[in-house]
Amino acid sequence: MRALWQKWAEKRFIGTRAYYERQLSEFITRIHDVANLEELGSELISLIANFLDCKRAFLLLPQVEEEGFGTRFIYPTAEGNPMGELKLRLDSPIVNWLERDDAILQERKLDILPEFLSMWTQEREEIQSAEIKMLLPLMNRKTHIAILATSERRDGNLYPVEDLDYLESISDRLAVSIAKEFALEQLEEKSRIDVLTGLFNRRHFEERFKEEISRHSRYDDAFSILMLDLDKFKAYNDTQGHPAGDKLLGQIGKIINGSIRDADQAFRYGGDEFVIILPRTTVEAAYVVAERVRVQIAREMETQGIAVTISIGLANCPTDGVVDEALVDVADDALLHAKQAGGNRTLGSSSIFSKPLDEGGMHGT
Repeated sequence: MRALWQKWAEKRFIGTRAYYERQLSEFITRIHDVANLEELGSELISLIANFLDCKRAFLLLPQVEEEGFGTRFIYPTAEGNPMGELKLRLDSPIVNWLERDDAILQERKLDILPEFLSMWTQEREEIQSAEIKMLLPLMNRKTHIAILATSERRDGNLYPVEDLDYLESISDRLAVSIAKEFALEQLEEKSRIDVLTGLFNRRHFEERFKEEISRHSRYDDAFSILMLDLDKFKAYNDTQGHPAGDKLLGQIGKIINGSIRDADQAFRYGGDEFVIILPRTTVEAAYVVAERVRVQIAREMETQGIAVTISIGLANCPTDGVVDEALVDVADDALLHAKQAGGNRTLGSSSIFSKPLDEGGMHGT
């Protein structure tokens, strides 16, 4: 309470703008001590938004796989922020202009300069929907590190020249720090990825699984896990050879990733076995995801003339009465029963499902 009062008093004494300028300057002086990119981006975008007194602000970072920039940090963080889904392709006229001029791009120039006539309709509509008024490139040694974008000011006035000059004066230091933390994050991310399938590896599964158990202990959140194992993969691997088997595992990884929800995470557990964590997910919802994965794999393999399917075991916390690593054993036991029942089906523990399954793995009605 005392800290809040001091903050209010300081704003009253020196003014809100000066207060946040000082906060931003202090942040920059200690930016190298920030623990990680998540902490850096979240605090930075909040300080900039308050310093500029804008309605919304966000930071776009590179999306390696999609070859462009996508929204990573947003202020305010409330759902429905129209900036949340904004993406800019590498060949976007906006990105090209920012890289070339390395200067603030005012939204009004998008309707004036001829080079922006070639903007894609979808990109222009997203810019308008997000009510973007300004974009600032963050460059490090002529490399485009990030893009800062803001909406209009809360009072509806234009941004003061001195505010824009200040942002440009600190952009180099911001770019250097963001580039460093982004590179470290990418290295850490690669250490969690199974190269063959593109899914997370078993080490990361063990980390995430402990986090879910901890979340359940604190908030009593339900969560589910799926254990998956390919049917007849060994026969395919023996007859077609290991290179073909590796290629198939890569395909399976893509199908799994494309079949789960955004909040779910898929991992290669080992060999031809996989595991999926489904946060805040009931038994029924987990079963829907499991069946979507199973059906997609069966259809794709049938299309390619490959006699490989997948069996899935489902376990849920707290439905299974297990709140520690034993939950994996419950899912693994359900998986074993699914394979013994003929494969290509989803099964849960006896405490989850009591109805018999038909030949396709679906529950009887």
